[in-house]
Amino acid sequence: MKKINRLTLVLTLMAAGLFAGCASDEEATRENQKITLDGSHFKFTEVAYQADQAVTRAAASVKPTTVDLGDGLEAEVSVTPDAPTGKTRAVDPISDGKYTILAFDPTTHDLQGKLEGSVTGGVFTPDAGQKLLLDPGTYDFTCFSEPVVYDEPNNRLVVDNWLTKSPTIGHVQATITGDDYEVVFNMEHKSARVRLNITSDILSENTPIDAY
Repeated sequence: MKKINRLTLVLTLMAAGLFAGCASDEEATRENQKITLDGSHFKFTEVAYQADQAVTRAAASVKPTTVDLGDGLEAEVSVTPDAPTGKTRAVDPISDGKYTILAFDPTTHDLQGKLEGSVTGGVFTPDAGQKLLLDPGTYDFTCFSEPVVYDEPNNRLVVDNWLTKSPTIGHVQATITGDDYEVVFNMEHKSARVRLNITSDILSENTPIDAY
């Protein structure tokens, strides 16, 4: 009886090892079938602040607003967009810094992968030990700069700091297959930039004015 029990134990252990080996091989095969996205497959450009907006807004009539400054002083305030610069969309190089890339299923919108890294001179370098493995197919990619964080439970992007840094976000859909592909992000600014121009009829030219 002891010999039978020992034989059963040996066979059980052998079967367990065989199944574990098969599972490991299947996992390795699945990973080998995935595509590794590295920095060379990502391209970035930065969209100018007034891109696609200056021409439309310039057509609207300017409506000044009078503001009471106190002590008998009033200010007439008006907001106008900058004149078009003549630059085409997305021609500026992306700013250096930390960036995160997310890959989503275009149908379910479920997160499929995440890659963090740094951009220097327009080149994205993943952080040490990070890689993005995806099955061949089409994905919705999102890239954002350091002031933005991804709230995964609610599947949304949140700007962590509006004041000290200018957040940029880019979205693009791309098909990943083989080695011949590119994921190109046009990074758009998500904060406003305001230029102040102060004129006065009562202050002399030598009167200093601080504008922020």
